[in-house]
Amino acid sequence: YDLISYAMTHPHPSDEEYAYIADRLDLDSLAGWMALQAWFNNLDINGNIRYVRLSESAKWQMVLYDLDYSMLTEAAGWDVMMNSYQINIIMRALLSREEFCRLLLDRCAEMTENGFTTGHILSVFDELILPLDEATIRKDCACWNESYDQWLHNLDAVRSHLTDARMAHWLLGLQTLTHASNEEMHRLFPEYY
Repeated sequence: YDLISYAMTHPHPSDEEYAYIADRLDLDSLAGWMALQAWFNNLDINGNIRYVRLSESAKWQMVLYDLDYSMLTEAAGWDVMMNSYQINIIMRALLSREEFCRLLLDRCAEMTENGFTTGHILSVFDELILPLDEATIRKDCACWNESYDQWLHNLDAVRSHLTDARMAHWLLGLQTLTHASNEEMHRLFPEYY
């Protein structure tokens, strides 16, 4: 909470204040976490933010956690994440700095260059579902008072949301958040812009 309090009192950090945050929080980890949270449009982000550090002297790293209330719509959710509890204070302070906007843009571009595309994500999704056996899923559904048919329906709904429209929405949100020009977006995401 010390870092959140610091960001709250430094909403537009100077070079020194930005360095203070960067010395304590792995900014690449945050950028990747932000990109994925927005892609998943995790509506259950409030109260479900986790971070870890491997030692007292290590930087905090973000951890994906509790994504079961995500992918409910075709839209990506930068706005949901930016209005989330606590971490948005740090994100807003960092996004006031050009170097963090650059880091976030570069991280998202790296993701799309390395397989974070609609087709690849859909194929990985199907590969993860394939080995699941019906009996195990039925047992799990019973624990949650859900039906197996509802589970199948939910899978189809997620598949229907893995579209190029989601990618376009994700990129538009990223552009808005970072104030990137159309030319910059085309340079970083030529397949989509």
